[in-house]
Amino acid sequence: MSDTKPTGEPPLEPKEALVDIRTLARVALQSGDMAVMQRDLETILTIAEMVLPLRKQSQTPPE
Repeated sequence: MSDTKPTGEPPLEPKEALVDIRTLARVALQSGDMAVMQRDLETILTIAEMVLPLRKQSQTPPE
């Protein structure tokens, strides 16, 4: 399986991530190739991991 850890690149904005995820999901659904489907799912996971730290950082810690 490929490495799904986020790179040193800045996190994506949530809207950008959703556009990318929607595109990858469509390609995966239209493909009959399991390798393509797996690659797209791994890429979706990578994108989600890039966006989620952005949301965690924006939350204030409990007092």
